[in-house]
Amino acid sequence: MRYLINFFRSSKSIIIGVVVSFAILEGLVYLSVHFIKTEDTQNYLNSVMIDSKEHIDSSILQLSQLSKVFYETLIDKPEVIDIMYQANKSKDKQALSKQREKLYSLLKDKYVYMKSYDVRQLHFHLPNAISFLRFHRPKKYGDSLLGVRESIEYVNKNKTSISTFEEGRIFNGFRNVFALYKDKMFLGTVEVSYSFSALKKTLLKFSHSSYLFLIKKDVVKSKVFKDEQKRYRDSEFNNYNYDVATLEDNMQFRLKKLYAINTYIAKKANKKMRDGNSFAIYFRDSHIYDNSYIIAIFTPIVNLQDKVVAYIIHYKFATFMEIIIKNFLYLFVILTVLSILIVSLFAIFLFNEIKKSKVMREFATHDNLTKILNRYGMNDLAD
Repeated sequence: MRYLINFFRSSKSIIIGVVVSFAILEGLVYLSVHFIKTEDTQNYLNSVMIDSKEHIDSSILQLSQLSKVFYETLIDKPEVIDIMYQANKSKDKQALSKQREKLYSLLKDKYVYMKSYDVRQLHFHLPNAISFLRFHRPKKYGDSLLGVRESIEYVNKNKTSISTFEEGRIFNGFRNVFALYKDKMFLGTVEVSYSFSALKKTLLKFSHSSYLFLIKKDVVKSKVFKDEQKRYRDSEFNNYNYDVATLEDNMQFRLKKLYAINTYIAKKANKKMRDGNSFAIYFRDSHIYDNSYIIAIFTPIVNLQDKVVAYIIHYKFATFMEIIIKNFLYLFVILTVLSILIVSLFAIFLFNEIKKSKVMREFATHDNLTKILNRYGMNDLAD
C-alpha cells in the first residue's frame, strides 16, 4: 500500500492511473463480452445449419420413398418387363423403335400422373447404360450414358437400386435408379427423379422461408447436351449456375430480394464454397427488408463419388441474432458501468489515502503547537 501511495503522490498521477486502469478494465470487458457473443453466435449458426440439413435430408428421403412406390406400383409390372425383355432381344433399329413406342404408349398416362407428384424424369435404359426412352424427351435416345451417369453404371455393376444427386444429359435431379429383371435376367434400369422444385415444395412444408439451388458450371458444361445448356444461367457466385426451371417466385422472399442478398454476401460465400462445407452467413442491410437480420444457410449436395457438385441455400429471418446482439450490448453496458464504478471507487480511495498520508506527514514533521518544523522535519529538509 505504501508503494502505491508513493507512486500516486499527485492528483495528476492519480488521473493518469485511473484512466489507464479504466482502459485496461474496459478492454477486458469488451474481450470477455465479445467472446461470449462469438460463442453464442457460432452455436446459433451451428444449430440452424444442422436443422436445415436435417430438413433437406428428410425431404430427399420422402421423395426417394415416393419413387419406390411408383416403381413398385406402376413400373415393375409384367407388361413393362416384357417390353424391356423384347427390347433386349431386338437386333435392328426398327424392332427396337417398335418396343420403345409400345413402352411410351403403355406408360405415358402414368407419367402424367407421376408428374402431378413433381416427378421430373422417367427414363429407361438398356444394359451398359444405353438410353432407351426418356419420357421427358422421347425423341432423344440411343446415346451412351457411360462416364456421364455414374448412378446407372453403379446399378449395372451392382444390380441394386440407388438414390443420389446427379447431373444428366438434359436435367439434373435427385435420382432413384432401379434394376429391371425378368426372372434372373438383367434387362437394364429405370430412373425416377425429381428436380429441386419438388424438393423445395417438400421443404416449404417444414417452414415458411426461401430456397435457391446452385450447381457447378463445370458439371453442367461437361455433362449437359449443348442445346440444353440454355436452361442454366450464371449466379452471383463464382463457378455456380442457376437451374432456370427452379427459379420460382413462390417463397417468403421474392426472387429479386434473393438476388440482392446473394450479391451482398457473394464475396464472403465464394471463399467458403471453395471448401465444400456447410456454412451460414448472417447480415443486415438497410436496403434489404428494413435492416432486419437475415441468415443464408449453405448446404452442399454431393454426387455418388461424394464430391460437392451443388449447393442448396436456405434463407430466413435471423430473429435470434437480434437477441444475441441486444444481449451483447446490454451486458457490455452493464459491465462498463460496473467498471466505471470500480475505477471511481479506486480513485476516491487513492485520493483519501494520499490526503491521509499528507496529514500524517504534516503531523510527524511539525510541532503541534507552533506548526513549525520539528527535528524530523528539519532532517527531511536537510536531506
